Amino acid sequence: MLTTIDGKISKKLFEKDGFFLYLISANQGFVKASSNKRIIGTVKMKFYGRWEKYKEDSQFVIKMAFPIYEASNTGEFLSSIPGIGKKTARTLIQTFGDKTIEVCVNFPEKLSGVISESKARKINRYLHDYFLAADVREALFKAEVFNENC
Repeated sequence: MLTTIDGKISKKLFEKDGFFLYLISANQGFVKASSNKRIIGTVKMKFYGRWEKYKEDSQFVIKMAFPIYEASNTGEFLSSIPGIGKKTARTLIQTFGDKTIEVCVNFPEKLSGVISESKARKINRYLHDYFLAADVREALFKAEVFNENC
């Protein structure tokens, strides 16, 4: 049965031949989690997977992981977009404050003059895809469409 964990990767514990073992700081404490994919991210993430017994321990086997947007992590979230750095994120937040994400998604024309047109398009596309995909993932997960082989 697939389940989810919300948390942040605290540390990569092990890597060998496409196998990764992470320590995740989650609401329920620290969790050991494995994956066959490299997960790069400093923001809070939603991990989809299942619990498996490993030796005397249980560990979470990650099938998918996606960043979680929260108003308190806007800078980290924006700078996690490929090609968008901390400086661009900081500039946007200084300009638009707590409306930054709303402006980036709904009013991308307001970004011109603040950042380049190509970065504005990249952010807008990424956020549209992110929010659409998040809605779809949640609906599929709730409908139990994901299976063990996802």
